[in-house]
Amino acid sequence: MFNRKSNGSSDEEPIEEQTGGAETGAAPSFAEELALIQRQVGELAELVESKDQEIEELRGNIRSEKSTFLSLSQKINAIEKKVTTRAQSKPLVVSSDADGADEEKDIEDEFEDHPEEDTPMIAFDEDTFSMMMLAPLCSRDWLLAFCAVSFQWVLLLLIFFDLVGSQSSPLNIPYSVDIEVTAGQFLGIFICVGVQTDVLSSVRMIVALANSEHIQWDKVIGVEDRRNLSTWLCRVLLPNAMKFMSGCMVLSVNFVTIVQSDNIVDLMKDVAALLIISEITEVFFKLAEFGFLGPKLEENAKIVSNTEVHDVFATSKGRCRINPRLVVIVSLVTAMGSAVGFFIWGQQSGSYFRLSYPWCPIANDEIILFGNGVCDGGILNSIGCNFDGGDCVNYNLAYPNCEAVEPKSVGEGVCNQAYNIPECDFDGADCCPFEALDPVTELTIQDPR
Repeated sequence: MFNRKSNGSSDEEPIEEQTGGAETGAAPSFAEELALIQRQVGELAELVESKDQEIEELRGNIRSEKSTFLSLSQKINAIEKKVTTRAQSKPLVVSSDADGADEEKDIEDEFEDHPEEDTPMIAFDEDTFSMMMLAPLCSRDWLLAFCAVSFQWVLLLLIFFDLVGSQSSPLNIPYSVDIEVTAGQFLGIFICVGVQTDVLSSVRMIVALANSEHIQWDKVIGVEDRRNLSTWLCRVLLPNAMKFMSGCMVLSVNFVTIVQSDNIVDLMKDVAALLIISEITEVFFKLAEFGFLGPKLEENAKIVSNTEVHDVFATSKGRCRINPRLVVIVSLVTAMGSAVGFFIWGQQSGSYFRLSYPWCPIANDEIILFGNGVCDGGILNSIGCNFDGGDCVNYNLAYPNCEAVEPKSVGEGVCNQAYNIPECDFDGADCCPFEALDPVTELTIQDPR
């Protein structure tokens, strides 16, 4: 009788039991043998596929831990170097517990003198500029980053030219605003500077990846010790310079929007819209990280998320130093606040209004009435004041001989006896009962007024 070993068992059993031939006692047919072999091959294929998936997961874990391993190896090498140097210069002899404590304190003091060996790590920003730093020139990562920053710059330039296109005053700012709008302008500056981190982040990354021996920027960006100036310019300086320029453009457009605002609600809406535009590079990065732009860009985006570098701006333990981050933020807030204050002073003093309308002799507190959509009359309704900034043009055309003190009261729906004269068309017809002939029905209709 023909016998075969079953999978995972050392006992031999008749082939009839596997193929159903035990009932008839006949030898298995060729078709049954072929079906058994095909089933075993299918099981092996499933096993191979599951192993392949496990291998891919292991490869992903290895790639994610690569950057962490590099940073740890740098710290280990630095510690070994310090220990070797100290051992050569001063032998370590522990004679008592007190001496051991003194020796441990000496080692801590030694590391405090060299904070770059024990500085904390900072992660790369999750944007397309970081992908440019970790990818070769003209790669698909560069193409993605170029598309993102081009889209951002075009939007910012279009908004900027639209804001300053027709200037009636410097930067086309309003001649006067309410006090709550002024307060909102200063609050908007703090919001813009606090949220916009591209300027500070780009400067910090350039300093952190400077061409220094102890930082090993070539290993961080993955150029395998081929340290040269052109590589540093293309992989470190250029991406961060583009990022710095993007941050400055966003702050500039935000500044123009803030000084041009004359309404607190519109001011906050404009600031929020510009903050969304400033996050375009992060949006493109997230599309790549989630796999919408292909597996290669997804893998590179995940590498960026796990890449770190020494934070050279961090303050050392036990030392009193000025935080450079705070200095940059305070400088930006001070610069933008001073510029906004300069424009506000021009509004409050009336100098911008006098520059545009030198022949309009109105008081500073009356400037806010200029061009507010209501014909205020008086000296504002004159050629020198451009007929109240255009507010009184329709009134002058409708009632050319009406000398009303308050033109806005003419025709507002209430009969004012002071204007119930023919020159004012009987207060814009508010005071005049009349009979009108309906041209459609040809019926006489009595006006109820």
